[in-house]
Amino acid sequence: MINKRKQLLAEVEEKYTRLAEIVRYFPIKQRVLVFSESIDSVERAAEVLRSYGVRCYTFHSKLSQKERIRRLKAWGLAYNVLLAVRCLDEGLDVPEVKIGIILASGTFPRQIVQRIGRLLRPTGEPARLYVIYCQDTVEERILSTIRGIYYGTLHYI
Repeated sequence: MINKRKQLLAEVEEKYTRLAEIVRYFPIKQRVLVFSESIDSVERAAEVLRSYGVRCYTFHSKLSQKERIRRLKAWGLAYNVLLAVRCLDEGLDVPEVKIGIILASGTFPRQIVQRIGRLLRPTGEPARLYVIYCQDTVEERILSTIRGIYYGTLHYI
């Protein structure tokens, strides 16, 4: 039941449109990291972004290790938007990124902290975090958790 609800919330079509609006605002060389909860969700988001002319790639467990490394190395050079499922939450060294977008997230504080930690690097330049959520759903708890731990610029849509 919980997984079904997470998947439904991750795949709300309006979220993809909002994501495209946000992403198109940033320069081509600015790295943007998008987090979601399912491979289907990031693949669909990538389709929508590409339809708007945004160069992007997905990053998830169904890709080979070699392909994941290739995509990380090209990020910020050949394309600026990387859409990731949980495999980037921890354990990998990710290049500096100052723009994060949460399309969907679990409610566990550890997962949220790991995702926010991808943005908080001691570089002096402030990070921005966008949270795209559905009102009056469990996603409001995620937003509340983020507000409690993130002190950078937070935008929620």
